[in-house]
Amino acid sequence: MLQGIQINRRPYKIADYLNQRLNAMTEEIICLDYFELLFEPSLQINPFDLFENISKNKTLIIAWRGNIHDGHFIQAEPGHPEYRVYPTDDALVIK
Repeated sequence: MLQGIQINRRPYKIADYLNQRLNAMTEEIICLDYFELLFEPSLQINPFDLFENISKNKTLIIAWRGNIHDGHFIQAEPGHPEYRVYPTDDALVIK
């Protein structure tokens, strides 16, 4: 999908693709799993921004494989290129 797309255009292409695909689904509840590729630093996107945007029209259930600590989702370990920390403020976390 991304071959032939200029690197600086890839974040927009991915966001458009996910928005179109998920919003086109007739189901009101969508479960997302194995989405770790979205954290690839070269893509320069914030997956949680994408999820928040999509969740305006759909209910999302996200299988989080990272850690949750002190009210934050933690992707990868400090020092890893994909390391990121996101607040859980707007999420309903079920363990």
